[in-house]
Amino acid sequence: MDMTVSVGARQRTDASIGEVALATGVVAAIRSFGPTSIPRTRTGIATIGTASFALGAVAGVAGEGAARLLDGTTGLDRQQSHVLIGAAGLATALFAHRFSGTGAVATATVGSVLAATGTVGAVLDMAHGPLDDDGDGHILPSVPTWAKVGIGGVVVGALALKFGKQAMTAARNAKNLAGSAAEVDKAGAALGELIPRSELTVGPKLFLGARIKDGFGEVAKRVVMPHEIKSAAARTALGLPATGALTSEQRAAVAIRSMAQQGAYDVDAAGKAMVDLHLLGSPTGTGGLNVAPVMTAEQLVRTATYDAQYGAKPSIQSLGKVDAAIDDFMAMAKAHKARIGQLPEAARSPSVGIATSLGGLQFDRLIEREGVGVLDQLGLQKVVTLGAPVGLSKLDPATLPEGFHIRATFDEFAKLSDDAVAKARFIELRNGDDPVPMLKLSMLWKRPEWFPGTRPFTPVESFAQHGVDITTAIARGTGATIGKDGHEYRSVVSNQAFARAIGLGRFGDEAVHTAATRAQDTALSEAKRVREMLTGAAKAAPKPT
Repeated sequence: MDMTVSVGARQRTDASIGEVALATGVVAAIRSFGPTSIPRTRTGIATIGTASFALGAVAGVAGEGAARLLDGTTGLDRQQSHVLIGAAGLATALFAHRFSGTGAVATATVGSVLAATGTVGAVLDMAHGPLDDDGDGHILPSVPTWAKVGIGGVVVGALALKFGKQAMTAARNAKNLAGSAAEVDKAGAALGELIPRSELTVGPKLFLGARIKDGFGEVAKRVVMPHEIKSAAARTALGLPATGALTSEQRAAVAIRSMAQQGAYDVDAAGKAMVDLHLLGSPTGTGGLNVAPVMTAEQLVRTATYDAQYGAKPSIQSLGKVDAAIDDFMAMAKAHKARIGQLPEAARSPSVGIATSLGGLQFDRLIEREGVGVLDQLGLQKVVTLGAPVGLSKLDPATLPEGFHIRATFDEFAKLSDDAVAKARFIELRNGDDPVPMLKLSMLWKRPEWFPGTRPFTPVESFAQHGVDITTAIARGTGATIGKDGHEYRSVVSNQAFARAIGLGRFGDEAVHTAATRAQDTALSEAKRVREMLTGAAKAAPKPT
């Protein structure tokens, strides 16, 4: 299509896709400046600025694509198409804001993108008249190819100098969990696991952490229920197809078989269970349970834990697979219930569903989808979650039976009676300043009340920036996200609350506090060690004794 149109005696060309994308990206990057939980170092500013620019550029491409489609299928010229796109997008966004629900949110988001891009495109179209005298389609002088290549080389070289060592170290340790692959597999073999532990991860993620010595920690049992198994030999040995995705039932069968091999369903000579408590974990976006609360329980009773693993993508990228994760969890829980049902009545230890972060959303959706009777159907005594994104939940607590559900901060939970805690079947706990439970899709277009007043708010962009902050804090291995505690659930307070919620408060405050403290210290030191290993950071010299 000819981009040149006659305007009086001079020529005018329409804005190019690159110009619209660049302009919207620059606007987004400028709007991202301001206070943020990411340190305002050069690296921090570059991280947020780059992410914001990329989001703006993508929005620019999408909006420009819509304008060109309209230009090519109607009698409007490009500038008129941009104006119409911008006006229609603004009207759509304003109208959609009057409604609630996922559909309204999506409609408002699309409308906002089109409004911004249409406006930018129209402004650039007008700028081409006075600024593009030669009619070559560019407002600025064209950049020679050799210059583009040179600039790209400088950027790539700078990034390589800055992050090359860390990237190479992470690549070398891509299959590590808590040490070398050999160490990990040795630990798994000591627990009688059927599958080499190094086969169960995608990316340098920590799934299980260290074991706490003494007490029950040394004999506590954990198992990873794999999302995928790449080794054809391992799959064949387990009776699985050599290739192809695993079904929910196949994953559940692997978990049950591995737990049985480790003695999770054994009975002693007196007919009592060898395991006092079964913890069934719902996966987070990156897979793996929050190990600190599990470590706390391990020191108080003999436990067996199912640890579901679902890849290495950030949780925000896993929202679309919640229903599939529910199906997997239900298959696992049903298989576990059936296996427990084969034991003598006196050997049937209770089972509790547990989760952190996105995994908790799956329990919300599970009860919303299946009803409160699903807990008995799955053989779960109760469900306890930490830091779940309850703002994204479709479950209405008002529809639940009285006393069935508790949704509280740790301070609020501490004030509840032991009878209320024991009666509850579904307990959702959180730090008071954790932004994850407060996240709502409406943040895509509307500034929420809880959003820090010191930070600039930009629709869509701020939601993504907040997600980057949370993910960065989790990836660091230690420390809170926003405020004092944020999305951090390895503290003594959260470990104690978890122990009380699953019925271990009966051991007394002193014993629970000791177990919670040891679990926190072990989880944090292990996370720090893994972080240093994956980033190539030098180990600190031991303190003189």
